[in-house]
Amino acid sequence: MYAATARMPHLNTLKQRTFDVAVATFFWLEYLVATTLLTGPQVKKLQSESNELVAVLTASQKTARANYIHEKKRRHALRQKRTADQQP
Repeated sequence: MYAATARMPHLNTLKQRTFDVAVATFFWLEYLVATTLLTGPQVKKLQSESNELVAVLTASQKTARANYIHEKKRRHALRQKRTADQQP
């Protein structure tokens, strides 16, 4: 049970980092466009790369959450089986 529970802080950290990266990236891209430090193809390339980064982090978060839920269900089923096997 501990291994599945220990992963939950990792999921929360991953979720927070994903959000922080997305917000910071878009803020700075908007700032650079507003100050005309970046224009045209440079901006589109950076926006595309930041979207890819967010997509990778989001997919990683979803995979980690799915693995956590799967492991939690597996351990619950094992506990129920052990309990049933111990009853006379």
